[in-house]
Amino acid sequence: MNQEVEGARLTTEDTEQAHYIFTFDDALQPGEERSMTAAVRLHRQGFSNSGQLAAIRRNGTFLNAGVLPEVGFGQNKILTDRAERRKRGLEELPRIPALEDERYWNTGLLSGADWIDFRATITTEADQIAISPGYLVSDTTNGDRRTFVYEQDVPIQNFYSIQSARYEVAEDVWEAPEGMDDVALQVFYDPKHPYNVERMIEAMKSSFDIFTDVFSPFQYRQMRIQEFPYASFAQAFPNTVPYSENIGFITNLDNEEADSIDPVTYVTAHELAHQWFGHQVSAASVQGSTMLIESFAQYGALLVMEDVYGKEHMRRFLRYELDRYLSGRANEPIEELPLYRVENQQYIHYQKGGLVMYLLRDQLGEETVNNAIAQMIDTWAYAANPYPRSVDFLNILREVAGPEHEELIADHRHARLQQLFSQKEPD
Repeated sequence: MNQEVEGARLTTEDTEQAHYIFTFDDALQPGEERSMTAAVRLHRQGFSNSGQLAAIRRNGTFLNAGVLPEVGFGQNKILTDRAERRKRGLEELPRIPALEDERYWNTGLLSGADWIDFRATITTEADQIAISPGYLVSDTTNGDRRTFVYEQDVPIQNFYSIQSARYEVAEDVWEAPEGMDDVALQVFYDPKHPYNVERMIEAMKSSFDIFTDVFSPFQYRQMRIQEFPYASFAQAFPNTVPYSENIGFITNLDNEEADSIDPVTYVTAHELAHQWFGHQVSAASVQGSTMLIESFAQYGALLVMEDVYGKEHMRRFLRYELDRYLSGRANEPIEELPLYRVENQQYIHYQKGGLVMYLLRDQLGEETVNNAIAQMIDTWAYAANPYPRSVDFLNILREVAGPEHEELIADHRHARLQQLFSQKEPD
């Protein structure tokens, strides 16, 4: 990696850990701007013993913002294996900053920078399509190279992706209610994997129907899903969702039982919900942050699932989620915390979070919970300095629900979850 910082000298260089310290000749003043340039080369010899292959591929490149230098100490450099830390005489793994730690209220969860203006110029092979967040400004070909320029017209988190592959493109439109803009829908996929493309488009339409009615208008005019190879996850970036072939595009749903809930619709709805929770409402980098991002996205996906499949089918899914939550809880290495203090524990912010939100909806009423979330978006969308915290939502929920529901809102026990979702299904 080669990098330069305007007005600064490189004084520490650790190429093995890619850690560099620059010292300014004249101290950087508050509000002052300096430029930094970096050239990054990704190269891997041979094959990994485990995990994904290289991010740059002949057909299916997928990069994210992590490929560029990160200002500050990179948390991904911390040794996380607890046994290895003890072996090396290191202290216990650092905990996520406490909910009350004001030093981190101005630091966003998703990136090391506040909301940014975004423009990307991407050059790839002439027969490929390159994609990043934003709207396509230009597409030009010069010889065997094709250059795309994308630009976003509203601020985004410093959290973006770049993909390139030989894609087929399926297109449709979500027709918005009066007073909103229609949304252009696209799915970029390998021509050999067309099986679930139409299902993804229908899931996008169902998600927009519900989210724009329940939460707030969609902030973009376009929504895209792009296939990438090998891995098993999907990830939401602004108006852009990289979606792995393994969990969506080559999933065979032809033999699914008639009453099952297909994972393609579920994952699509969850990732679209992140356009509201993560890309409108972000979160301070303290305890409870992933409740605002992941638990709310889970709740949005559950609304779509119930609309598509009905309440009785949802009960089966929620019992499955309850089992996964209890399994994760049993394997917790430190301690289980209340949802509003979750420390990026997946079994809490995904499984328990979705169950808790669904329980609140059942006990307080759908209108109460949805109004509280809509107020949260209206108050905290695009906020920074400070970023929102889980307690900000709880304050809104208490105000909307009224003091008669305080016991339920403050309940950190699990009996109600098990009582509601473990009941025997009707015949």
